[in-house]
Amino acid sequence: MSQICRTRAARRTTELARLDLRYLPVIDLVDGQVVGTDVMAHTCGTGCPITAPVVAQALGDAPELFESLPLGLPLGPCDLADPRLPGKLAASLDRHLLPAAMLTVVVDEADLPHDAFAGNITLSRLRAVGLRVAVSGFGAHRHGCAHLVELPIDEVRLHPDLVAAAREEEAAALIRSTVHLARAIGLTTCAESPADGRVLDALAELGVDRATGGVVSVPLSLDEAAAVLAVRSAR
Repeated sequence: MSQICRTRAARRTTELARLDLRYLPVIDLVDGQVVGTDVMAHTCGTGCPITAPVVAQALGDAPELFESLPLGLPLGPCDLADPRLPGKLAASLDRHLLPAAMLTVVVDEADLPHDAFAGNITLSRLRAVGLRVAVSGFGAHRHGCAHLVELPIDEVRLHPDLVAAAREEEAAALIRSTVHLARAIGLTTCAESPADGRVLDALAELGVDRATGGVVSVPLSLDEAAAVLAVRSAR
């Protein structure tokens, strides 16, 4: 039995040694420039926490890529329950001489605790070390626009279902009011997975700041992401 355990531990270490990372560009809806990129990893198949290693590998693979380009990192429920994670993430950035604000942690609204006070504490722990915090999936769950005022966040990301309906009157009204409130309290707005150029145009007209996924870009390898950013730098 001990040999089996050692074999499993060795396999887990090997799987974690090199994660299969993908990068998803975030663009500005005014000029189309890439203003950030989310990083994600294919599951390692072990059930192990990989969030901190994702950041460490991304920064180690291409530190020059993220010197001026903010990195976004999706967090899951297990990440939110780890009190050591904020410190680990801040330490990774510090090792590469990057300010903590260069990393935006992205938390799905559905993963926040139902207790608003507990949710605010969770997000505040992340912001306390200087990280930016974005809430994704907004507009499809239990909270309305007024809830944004209570959350200690820097960015709100609109759910793909709401984004898909951006050209419809009811959804457009909700997006417009969200954008208005977000600007009033200093938040950035970002649309998730817009389907086509017409939706992008509608979002821009409604005042949404940024977009990612969908027609913007598929997840890219490191080399592909670097090529996209090289084009951006040449403009």
